[in-house]
Amino acid sequence: MTAGNEPSTGVAEPPARAQGDRAPVRLRESLIPGLGHVLRGHGRRAWRILLFLAAWVAVVVFRFETIVRAARERSAEDIIALAFLVALPVALAFAA
Repeated sequence: MTAGNEPSTGVAEPPARAQGDRAPVRLRESLIPGLGHVLRGHGRRAWRILLFLAAWVAVVVFRFETIVRAARERSAEDIIALAFLVALPVALAFAA
């Protein structure tokens, strides 16, 4: 018997989460930085991450020809610039 003299259904209820516990993050929520915050109803926390991501996408879109040219030339300066461009969204997500 359970509390209140109710019969047990045999299925254990998951323990209640304490305030501050974090729910597991699904893969689809972590593919785009900030998406997990928005899906969980914390859009105000995600505005900086999404703003940085939008700025990075704008740089890639408007400078696409330059990025392609740099990838073809493969000089040391271009390789460093491309590595920085690839790592930028990850760094910005951690900085925000």
